[in-house]
Amino acid sequence: MRPIAAMRWPTVALLAVILVTGVWQTINNPFVAVTSFDTLEELKNTTAYGMALFWKHVFVVGTVAASLASRFALAPAALRRGDAAASGALRAVVWLNLLACLLTLLATTRMTITLH
Repeated sequence: MRPIAAMRWPTVALLAVILVTGVWQTINNPFVAVTSFDTLEELKNTTAYGMALFWKHVFVVGTVAASLASRFALAPAALRRGDAAASGALRAVVWLNLLACLLTLLATTRMTITLH
């Protein structure tokens, strides 16, 4: 729990980098320049790449939420209270975060496959 709680601010920095690069990648995708939510919706509905990009965004949001929850709420609470319930919740969120990361990787792989 201590290593997870200790990684709070590096996690925020990495999430900021992921956010900036993700927005850049979304805007400058290989099919159409995304200038509005309408063009983003059109990309999603007309290409397999766009649908994979949509699911990647869903899984990335899950990863961000799980990362912030585990580092800023659950790990510090588990350390303060020292009870099994808090550490069990932390363990569950860490596993959900791992699942979201794997699903992000699969969606990214699908995006890459559609380019070839």
